[in-house]
Amino acid sequence: MGVIYFGDIDEDAVTNGSETVAFSELIRDRGGYRYLEGLGTRPSVYYLPPVNRQFPVDRGYESIDEDIKERYKDTPYIKDRG
Repeated sequence: MGVIYFGDIDEDAVTNGSETVAFSELIRDRGGYRYLEGLGTRPSVYYLPPVNRQFPVDRGYESIDEDIKERYKDTPYIKDRG
């Protein structure tokens, strides 16, 4: 798995340079989210929670909106969020 994926939402395909996957499946299966969706600006950058982190999250998680935390609380890729 790569760190950054590029692609086209309309074609439903993204790639990280070594693999190409369906955008909709990647976002659904990995719990992708967008920051500040509630503002109505339709941000085009999606964030994926980390997979198999080597280090615990020390900061930054507290700034994520509560509705996003709740929406993805059961995503298997997110480990202990304390």
